[in-house]
Amino acid sequence: MLLLDKSKNKKIEKNKSSQKITEDKKNQIPIWPMYILLLVFVGIYIIYRSTGPLLFITILIILIIEIVNVLRGDSSKKGILELLIALAAVAIVWGALILALGTSTPLDVVPSCSMLPNLQVGDLILVQNSGIQNIHATKINITQNAMNALINNISNNSYACLAYNPNDPTQVSKYLFPGYKIALYKHNIQTNIFSRDTNQSKNIIHFNCGITQTEYKNNTKRYMAYTKSITINNTTISENQNNSIVVYKTVPQDLFYKMGDHLIVHRAYAILNVSGNYSVLTKGDNNPGLDIQYSNIPPNTSRINGKVIFVIPYLGYIKLALSGIPSGSGCNRIILN
Repeated sequence: MLLLDKSKNKKIEKNKSSQKITEDKKNQIPIWPMYILLLVFVGIYIIYRSTGPLLFITILIILIIEIVNVLRGDSSKKGILELLIALAAVAIVWGALILALGTSTPLDVVPSCSMLPNLQVGDLILVQNSGIQNIHATKINITQNAMNALINNISNNSYACLAYNPNDPTQVSKYLFPGYKIALYKHNIQTNIFSRDTNQSKNIIHFNCGITQTEYKNNTKRYMAYTKSITINNTTISENQNNSIVVYKTVPQDLFYKMGDHLIVHRAYAILNVSGNYSVLTKGDNNPGLDIQYSNIPPNTSRINGKVIFVIPYLGYIKLALSGIPSGSGCNRIILN
């Protein structure tokens, strides 16, 4: 008889618990439609690079609903404790990554098409800062005076390799038309005017022009003028796809900074060594010129967050959407090096 009473009490308690769970579920706000909406907005952003504000609002609403549902449940204390534990775990993992990889930003996102096809927009990247010695690129020794001249007169390096009509050198294009030739043109960033100028005698860096092929999304191919190499102190350096990809911060003087690009993910082209102080010349794989050719000061070691050591596709799209980062140029074509 005692066993029957215990069994009956357990059954009653189980029914009460089940009823309580059902009541808790009734009190909670349905969350699954918001997650579906979140996936829709992410998909729209990937295709059209829009809906960033809506995506931010959706994530904010999801967070509010999740907190409200935890507080409405009978086990609200347990839910809040689990939430705090999860947040603490994230903080611990983030702190461990910072210590292990030696940078305050161990995770970042590829924001533009300048690294196609090797890095895609929205790729999540793992960044490690283990010193300049672990960034793979050719090192060139220059004097402090040469470095000062380079930084103080950065616009002197604003050159572009262009195709021109021999009958009228003012007719220029980045693409090679029949009968056109390739030459170096000085680019006035402020007026966006190109003028023929092959005299680089005053500059430490000399840019050498060549021709490369580009492929578009519709599978058509065209030839483009681009910087095929640079020469510093009689040493010529060409682009090397085996060089490290670095993440660096721009400064207010940089054209990239003025365009809203405060963090750049580009490949190291060469490393300038001034008596143990290093600066890195960089270039996007899908750009026709080096960053310095667009009036950007080469980053020194204090501005370099680190090098890319691992890539996870697509996981960075939400951050891009929330940041409202535009797609930029060059997304419809790939330079075939």
